[in-house]
Amino acid sequence: MAFESARPVLRLTRLWKVLIGVFLVVTCIRAWAPNEPVLSVAKAQVVNPSAQRRDLVREAKRTNQLLTDIKKILESGELKVRVEGLDTLGVSGQSPRKRGQ
Repeated sequence: MAFESARPVLRLTRLWKVLIGVFLVVTCIRAWAPNEPVLSVAKAQVVNPSAQRRDLVREAKRTNQLLTDIKKILESGELKVRVEGLDTLGVSGQSPRKRGQ
């Protein structure tokens, strides 16, 4: 009689083992097979590439003009510089007290 009362427990245990096994298999399949494609579409694509190139060329011309202006100023020799603040390191990289000693 003890064997007959143990039979439902064995069936219940076997059912739990099957359910846990199915759950593990489904979980592994979902983990290894993602829902979204591996190579996704770029979401930040430029709408108008010719406008982007035009803007890039415009900025390059502006930068070249600014560099030309700086070159003219430096070649003319008329550069005015104003230094503000205390020079704590001095010219040689040492403090003023150490230079005087």
